[in-house]
Amino acid sequence: MAGVSLQIGKLVSAAVKDQPFNLKALVERLKELEAFVGAVLLGTNTVSMPGLTLRDYGWESEGVEVGTDDEEGEDCAMEEEELTVDEPEPVPGPHLHPRPDEQGKPVKITHPSTPTKLAAWHDPSQTATVIPDGPIPTKINGMPFLSWAKAPTTDLQWKSVPGQMLDLVEPAFHVGAGKHPAAGVVIEEADGRVWIVHPTNGYGGYSATFPKGRADALGSHLQAVAIREAHEEAGLQVEITGYLMDVERTTSVCRYYRARRVGGSPADCGWESQAVSLVPKAKLYDVLSNEVDHPLAKLIGAG
Repeated sequence: MAGVSLQIGKLVSAAVKDQPFNLKALVERLKELEAFVGAVLLGTNTVSMPGLTLRDYGWESEGVEVGTDDEEGEDCAMEEEELTVDEPEPVPGPHLHPRPDEQGKPVKITHPSTPTKLAAWHDPSQTATVIPDGPIPTKINGMPFLSWAKAPTTDLQWKSVPGQMLDLVEPAFHVGAGKHPAAGVVIEEADGRVWIVHPTNGYGGYSATFPKGRADALGSHLQAVAIREAHEEAGLQVEITGYLMDVERTTSVCRYYRARRVGGSPADCGWESQAVSLVPKAKLYDVLSNEVDHPLAKLIGAG
């Protein structure tokens, strides 16, 4: 803008130099000045003034370059890349979850999780983490992150939720006395990484685990339960791709399915999760806090 100011000064001086004050002449010169400034702002090479160009006012001789639209586009792209490279170090999230619990009460987070830089989401060798409503790329592996706008809201809707593998051959499901039926899901991303959730305040003794939950009113619709838990705990919409194993826990027997992401966004995770991560299989054993999850990791090829 210093160069523009210099040229404006030259034009104003030319309007009154070596001649008596003439209002009409001054108005004409101001119109020319308006055209000059407009051309500069538009980035054109020629000013719409009779017989005058930027060169006539020493624009180029003073080392000021006038860029084209293509050059400006390249500059913007470079700036975006630089912003990615210079992204500041993430800090822990807030101590209050943005979503209340099932009773509508606020959920306090004792030790908030820290998200990773956005670049980690595009590197299959890195673990990427997002906190509730935190920043996240628009897409990875060619699939966008979009909120599941039409997710079921009733038990009846969940029982018929899309994504169930109706022709899947599953073994009989046995739940012992005093145990509750449950279902979980191991979600594999296209780049080979696996989705895990970080239960709020380490609930159940887990700092990281796979999405899972009790069947309750859904009864024997265990695939639907797994899809529901993926949405509620990880914010994702998934499609069942196979059966993994049944795991007996302290109060439940949980059937685990294999699945893939088909929609949703991990930033939409519910109050039960204080963060969601995408973890390389080679790092799963280090991230999963409870060894009860390790057989599941082994089945999908964890290193």
